[in-house]
Amino acid sequence: MFKKTLLFTFLLSLIPALAFGESVTATIDGNCASKNGTITVPAGKTASGFSVGALANGTKCTVGGTPDTKGWGVTNGGAKVYYWSSFKGGSPSVVGGSLSGLVLQPGTYGVFVDGGSGAKAVINYSIK
Repeated sequence: MFKKTLLFTFLLSLIPALAFGESVTATIDGNCASKNGTITVPAGKTASGFSVGALANGTKCTVGGTPDTKGWGVTNGGAKVYYWSSFKGGSPSVVGGSLSGLVLQPGTYGVFVDGGSGAKAVINYSIK
């Protein structure tokens, strides 16, 4: 019974990887330094099927407390290709169209998160 449970648990852990194929993480560390993720789309391929695996804000970098805004985005050459944010938990603001319609062409893209020290975004996608 233990072996079956262990095998089942292992197989369940593979579902995100099988469903999405790739993921990228962006964070803001305890010193409020952004640690951006990178998506590299090879020649002849595209990245699509994006979904948010996790999105959490942290604490305000200068005065403490919960930041008013949390968000994440994708950049190419410094320009925002996609950006999602929510102010005080209200309706989200989106730049770049719907997440379900986001398709990245070959190239290198940055992924960033907003939301203060400890903020984290995990973004899932597929390369096809």
